[in-house]
Amino acid sequence: MLGGQVEWRRSISRLARVIFRRGSQNRFMKISVVIANHNYERYLEASIESVLSQNYPDLELVLVDDGSTDGSRQVMERYRARAKILFKPNGGQASALNLGFRHCAGDAVLFVDSDDVLSPGALARIASAWRPGFSKLHFPLDLVDQEGGRLGGRIPRARLSRGDLRADVSKRGLYVSSPGSGNAYARSFLAAVMPIPEQDWPFADAYLICLAPMHGEIGAIDESLGGYRRHPGSATNITTASLPELRSKLSRMLETSLSMGRLVQRAAPPGLQSSGNPATRHWLHLKANLALAKVERRSAAGTWGLARQLAAAAWSAPEVSPAGKLQFFAFALAVAALPFSLAVPLIQAAFAPGDRVRCSVSAGAGRLSDWARVSRAGPPRR
Repeated sequence: MLGGQVEWRRSISRLARVIFRRGSQNRFMKISVVIANHNYERYLEASIESVLSQNYPDLELVLVDDGSTDGSRQVMERYRARAKILFKPNGGQASALNLGFRHCAGDAVLFVDSDDVLSPGALARIASAWRPGFSKLHFPLDLVDQEGGRLGGRIPRARLSRGDLRADVSKRGLYVSSPGSGNAYARSFLAAVMPIPEQDWPFADAYLICLAPMHGEIGAIDESLGGYRRHPGSATNITTASLPELRSKLSRMLETSLSMGRLVQRAAPPGLQSSGNPATRHWLHLKANLALAKVERRSAAGTWGLARQLAAAAWSAPEVSPAGKLQFFAFALAVAALPFSLAVPLIQAAFAPGDRVRCSVSAGAGRLSDWARVSRAGPPRR
């Protein structure tokens, strides 16, 4: 009897050691962070320091400068003892990410924009949440201003998608994802889909975000693990854009979502392929399409048609909360019904990535007055 108890205890002890050893390996898996930069000298040091201050035991940092003409390379040189530094001629984001991936060895890889930052402890939290079978693990980012101050919101506003998304993404083309800096990718996934086609994907992170559900499960962490910087030079900032800039950026959003839909069609497993571009049915695409229709002063009938499609898509989307469904309904109704001079500021506010609108009544009135003057000047020439 005693011998049996001793053997049982030894078995439990061996099992505990195996579990602990596996847990430790997961907790301290090798993580590579690639920071690709082009002319963001002002923000680069903060981004680098946010990674190096992680105090994570198995971290690799790769810095790629994509032909900057400011002082970015001098900033990088200060970190040569603690990071792998790569300089290249300007070739765009895709070429920078491709080069960075070729020179890193992590089991998980983050591509952090050089104007964004990671929060303290982010990498340890990613490692503890990582599971076999993930193609990526994503997390929200807090919105910060040019100086790093919190703006009181986060991106994305909707709940992050998670799990096996192959069927849903094949049907709708898109899913709720964090932007580029909020994603940790499995090396096996990246090895299967990279290099990113450099001419076809100027916004390279969209290519990776799009394909990830087709190569494994999507993991999600609900707390913010970083900062997404809002500043005038950001390619996605439309809240202060002029009318031509607004039209151009909304057009790029639509082009990117349509490209993602076409990519999903090609990558979808047999039996899940969609007829037509699946992205055109997702509320993310329809929101931008409705906004652009208003900005371009398309026919009222066409605008109202898009408004109805957006309301229906958001209402049936499981990831949109009940309050969010009502907000989409109100946005669709307001954009379709309001005159141009009032609808455009609403569109700009609605595409702010989660931050609170902070303007006085007088400033808001002045902004509406500016748009009213544009409205009276008539539709833009083509």
